[in-house]
Amino acid sequence: GHTLAGVGGGQFYYDPDDSTSADNNGTVIVTSSGERWKRGYELEINPTMFGADSNGILDSTIAFQNALDANGHVKTKKGETYLLSGIEISDSYIIEGDGLLQSKGDNHLIIANGASGFSITVNANGAGANYSGLLITGCTDFSVSGCSLDSFGEAIGFQSAIKIEGVSRRFSIVNNTCINGLGETAADISLGHDPSEAIVSGNRCLSPNSEGITIQPTTGDKIVRATVSNNLCSGHTRHGIIGVYANAKPVEVSITGNVCVNNGWTGIYMQGQLAGVGTNSGRATISGNIVSECGGDDTSVLFNSGIYLSGDLGYTCFGNMIVNTCRDKLGVEKSMSGRGIFISNLSNAVVTSNVVTNTFGSGIFGDGAKLDGLIIGDNIVKDSTITNIRLEIQGAGNISRLVNIHDNMLKSSEYDCAGIRLSTTSTAEWRGFSIKGNKIQGEKLSTNEKGIEITAATNALLSGEVLYNEITNYDFGVYKEGAQSHLYGVKGLVIKDNIFRFCGNALTIQSGSSNWSIVDKQIFESCDVDFNGTWQKRGTITASGNALLFDTSKPAFAAWAAGDKVENTNPSSSGYAGWVCVSSGTPGTWKGYGLIET
Repeated sequence: GHTLAGVGGGQFYYDPDDSTSADNNGTVIVTSSGERWKRGYELEINPTMFGADSNGILDSTIAFQNALDANGHVKTKKGETYLLSGIEISDSYIIEGDGLLQSKGDNHLIIANGASGFSITVNANGAGANYSGLLITGCTDFSVSGCSLDSFGEAIGFQSAIKIEGVSRRFSIVNNTCINGLGETAADISLGHDPSEAIVSGNRCLSPNSEGITIQPTTGDKIVRATVSNNLCSGHTRHGIIGVYANAKPVEVSITGNVCVNNGWTGIYMQGQLAGVGTNSGRATISGNIVSECGGDDTSVLFNSGIYLSGDLGYTCFGNMIVNTCRDKLGVEKSMSGRGIFISNLSNAVVTSNVVTNTFGSGIFGDGAKLDGLIIGDNIVKDSTITNIRLEIQGAGNISRLVNIHDNMLKSSEYDCAGIRLSTTSTAEWRGFSIKGNKIQGEKLSTNEKGIEITAATNALLSGEVLYNEITNYDFGVYKEGAQSHLYGVKGLVIKDNIFRFCGNALTIQSGSSNWSIVDKQIFESCDVDFNGTWQKRGTITASGNALLFDTSKPAFAAWAAGDKVENTNPSSSGYAGWVCVSSGTPGTWKGYGLIET
């Protein structure tokens, strides 16, 4: 044997032509007289050939490193254990095998710095605190696959089972298993600084640490291109998968086909450049993921979501299934409520074809200073406890434009749960929103349930349309309260061609000052009260700014301005073609014009 009897020995030959090779205590032995004896290479290189203790009792770091440096390829055997600290990887090195690598705990287990083309497939246990299993910095064209990593990142600190740093390019992290890491701010797999052309796939991240998989480039103009697919992230105290991109550009990230279960804050958390800070470009796709039993443990209530999207990244979120947000596996509500999908302070996002069920809170929720160019369509959202879809613009003077909520199927079975709610705080504005073609079904469990609720602070402005929706079994079908419906272009608030079934109060408009709404062509089926409101205006606006309406008589209520007109839609002999307001007031003074001949 080499160091231990019967282990690590082998056949050697004398090389009389070599007088320079260094003694590596494994494949080259230099005698006291300078002779070089070399091991035959008929066998795979094993660390015991260099004096490593395969019983895991003695420190084998030097012997293992010598074995790796000898020809760049080490293969361990099942049943072997090596006690190691800080093994260094160079270009094209390969570490593989079924043996166990045990960390001493005073260093990272395996370190690669600036290397290229290497491959790591190992089983490893972490023994100490605040260290990573694999620390890879500034490397290219490498793979980490089939590793089993146990108990790395135990202390408070940003340490991980697999940690990628520096400008790393073209690498894959595939089919690894990470368990028992306990770090309060640690992740199982961490991609930091500047990852590009990265594939993270098929991994099982099962540690009760902070996160499963993180992609967090450092501040600066970084390039981030990564695919995170088909991973299992479960049991983490905060996030299953997290991506934070502060000033990163461009960003091209795909989060696809992952399963995130039982994570304390969110299943998938994505944050791009915050609104108004720096520059950012790119896109992120979140698709085909299953997120279950996530959220409910963040006492600040900031996160607590199945999927969280924030910042200007051009998100596409489609085909995901989000179940039991802020509930445990038995469906029992946790201490804090949350959102199935949470969107905040973003532009140009598409949230479509997702299934969101049984949320303790709101199914799809959006808030912040802006929600521009947002499409929420073709989703199935049901059994939320507060609202199925809720969007709120916050802050004086903030404006959100072109939000489209269309063709969603929404079902409420909870007390006092709204189908769709749009709201503002202070003087924030909704401009050009569309609520169209949704099927919204309630249970009418309270006298305050609303199918579509549009409510805003005093003097807030609204411009949009509510068209072609089917609203069934709500106490209030469409409820509009408190804000001004302001005219941008030719439209104010248009409520038209909706179907109301079995509603207590199908259409309710509580007016504020200077309100304008176009309410027309509704279908009411078995509703207690079809229309409930103190005023109703139907028509359009002229270039001069006056109202042009279409009705069978002059107005009898609401405030009107001189110059407003009503065209008679039921003219008759000796009647008028229409009426004009000659003196402003409530309803003002109206006179007929265009006397029709008998």
